[in-house]
Amino acid sequence: MKLFDLGTGFIAAVLVLLGTTQGVNTPQVEEEQVVAKTEVTTQLYVFNNSTSTGANSASNWIPTAPEDAPNCGQPGDVPCQIELDLTQYTDMADYLATNNFPTDADVVNGPDIQSKR
Repeated sequence: MKLFDLGTGFIAAVLVLLGTTQGVNTPQVEEEQVVAKTEVTTQLYVFNNSTSTGANSASNWIPTAPEDAPNCGQPGDVPCQIELDLTQYTDMADYLATNNFPTDADVVNGPDIQSKR
């Protein structure tokens, strides 16, 4: 009978020991927060002149935040702004070079250009 009590006690002790060490040996896996990255694929450029003079020069196009976009009003013969697709062009200089406008006045009719009077 003594052996039986020792065996039961031993088994109980082993179960208690396993139960208390179970959490210690189990690796804790921390969840990694996923942060969605939004990649900017467009850039608004605003023409900084009241005539088409200089429209073929990237230095006359100012990168602008969308919330600061001007109201171009009615279309006319002066470039106003463009929302440049950055998957197609690296910047305004690339846009102007790629489209190879013969004159400043031709820029107003360029792809995606919004004009003003």
